[in-house]
Amino acid sequence: MCIRDRLIGLLAFFQVVNASLSAGQVLIIVSDNPADLAVAKFVSSILEAKLIVTKWGSINETVKALILSVIEEGVEKVYIIGGTLAVPEDIDELLRSKGVSFERIGGRTRVETCAMAIEKFCKNCTGAILCYAYDSYGIEKALETAIKNRTPILFIQKGFVPEVVKVAMKKLGVRNTTLMLAPNQEGDEASLVLELVREKVEVIVKSENGEVAAEAMIKKARALISKLEAKLAETNETAPGYIAASRLLELAKMHLKEAEESLEKNLTGRAFGEAVSAYEHAKNGLII
Repeated sequence: MCIRDRLIGLLAFFQVVNASLSAGQVLIIVSDNPADLAVAKFVSSILEAKLIVTKWGSINETVKALILSVIEEGVEKVYIIGGTLAVPEDIDELLRSKGVSFERIGGRTRVETCAMAIEKFCKNCTGAILCYAYDSYGIEKALETAIKNRTPILFIQKGFVPEVVKVAMKKLGVRNTTLMLAPNQEGDEASLVLELVREKVEVIVKSENGEVAAEAMIKKARALISKLEAKLAETNETAPGYIAASRLLELAKMHLKEAEESLEKNLTGRAFGEAVSAYEHAKNGLII
């Protein structure tokens, strides 16, 4: 029996807070950030809500037009999943101008945002799937299982379970978990299991394809680095934050180079970790 089949039945069905809302009454707006998007897709599948995805950090006229067309079809509530960096405040202004009831669910990090969203829409969960917040490939696999078993996803960091996730699991009543490890988490298995004594780890799913995950992360890091380069090219060197953002760009490029070289040597765990570092530095540079 394959690992995915073994997951069925281990994680219990949960209730949905907004079950009184019928299909088509809810619209969810989210960026293409893999973690935010996975949780939005999961919630959308449960609520049978409409889902609109925009590029991280931007809203174009096409997306705005799509949102307006969906609103005109009849929407009672709009949920924005993600902070204002992921889904810009232009959306808030657009929804206010149309008199639409909306709520933004956004934390300081993707881990926090997703924990907040799961707490909002779920209750009485006895099971949860824990996945590394930056493993795009792993997140896709976790989402498949989550939708199939109607079991919520929560995200962890390298080597530890964030406090916000522990709090969410306690509130939801989680008693068993499936732990999906990223390529750079092979050595973290014991410490993570130890942290999850109360929320017993029932199944551990190790990365099926470290090379694919590393390549996906490297691609995302490259894209964000290019975006930061473009931003700095249009920014005056005397502008506040320019020097700090430039330094972060240098660090991002350094980690990206390490990731690419590690991948060539088939050191997939290291390549994945370095790519995550490159992505994070570039993202922080864009925030400044």
